[in-house]
Amino acid sequence: MKINTLTFLFIFCAVSIWSQNNKLSIGISGKLEFSNYEFKKTPPNTSDIYNPFEGYSNANNVYNPLIGYSIGLNFFYDLSEKISVGTGIAYASEGYELLYNYNSLTNVIPPTKSELKVYYLRVPIKVGTTLFKLGKLDLKPSLSTIFDFQIDKKENIYYQDGLNGESKYLGNDINQTLLSLCLDFGFEYNAKENLSMVFAPFISKRLTTLDENRMKSTKLSYGVIFSINYKI
Repeated sequence: MKINTLTFLFIFCAVSIWSQNNKLSIGISGKLEFSNYEFKKTPPNTSDIYNPFEGYSNANNVYNPLIGYSIGLNFFYDLSEKISVGTGIAYASEGYELLYNYNSLTNVIPPTKSELKVYYLRVPIKVGTTLFKLGKLDLKPSLSTIFDFQIDKKENIYYQDGLNGESKYLGNDINQTLLSLCLDFGFEYNAKENLSMVFAPFISKRLTTLDENRMKSTKLSYGVIFSINYKI
């Protein structure tokens, strides 16, 4: 017990000294992302890769991306007054829905849409700079490489009579890992000496697609990041 206590105190003191010398910051961040997927057109009478209900529906099915989000911890290390590097870990989700358009049907209750949500463990690697300071406000743009590792997925199907359940039509070919680049324009407000809040609009480019069967190369996406950081 004494050894564990001494080890903990040693690590705590070492981290405290290191963070004072190197200006380490820890923060909580949230992110909203409006993905701009470019979906492939659904050919008529194709396999269930594109149209799982081809026996009931026509070729006018519509794909819509869902709003992505993430929440997690981030860590920043100031190399100098102008340059910082950072990383973190976050729980993230994104996906899309497929809306079915039907010809006239009799004695059939068809589905209206399928919805796929994929969940990831997200690890960003970030390099940032401070362009200028204006009182308590700093402009800090940064460039990130983001790695997403799939941890779960959920697919629901919805019917016209209001019932819904699980389905397995959309999630068969989802990529297990994703890679993207993100450029954000961070506005940091230094509320106190060690406490700051960041509002950062961003644009991002996915280098790997979520679903290669249904998507072309992803266009630029956009969104906003909110974070609260504490310098230890």
